[in-house]
Amino acid sequence: MQLLGEKIYNLRKKKGLSQEDLALEIGVSRQTISKWESNTVQPNFENIKALCTVLEVPINSLIETELNIEVAADYANDNSSEANEIKTIEKPNKNILPILITSATISSVIFIITLIVSIIIGSTAFTVNTGDVVTTNIKYDTWAFILCIVFAILSFLASIVLWIKIIMLKKPKM
Repeated sequence: MQLLGEKIYNLRKKKGLSQEDLALEIGVSRQTISKWESNTVQPNFENIKALCTVLEVPINSLIETELNIEVAADYANDNSSEANEIKTIEKPNKNILPILITSATISSVIFIITLIVSIIIGSTAFTVNTGDVVTTNIKYDTWAFILCIVFAILSFLASIVLWIKIIMLKKPKM
């Protein structure tokens, strides 16, 4: 397989140009041409376009690799009906399942905590004192109770969604 630097070297020699001549044509230093040819540094797209112009070759012939040609030839020789379709291989992310399980567990714990806090706040926010005895010195606003209930519902929904996603990932695909 011929690397980009080797292609530049061969095309430059074929045109009878020195590194200095090619560098002057493109507008770079001789050392830059040397680095390209030794595959130490790769030219940017603008320099590749300039190389193609000076060396009189199409861009695809300069950047195309043998590997791409072999894959294209194998693909063209495939006579099956699947040859016309794009094949993708689904690689499951093995790191996502532990993250989902941890997130679902945390979300479930948050749901339980907010539910307990909602019950405590609700019982004190809506307590009616009918006698001379004060049952509590703490008075909560009704909005604190509503906020806790909303947060509990949201964390419950998040838990359900996460656990369903975990079940779907663990289920074998047919």
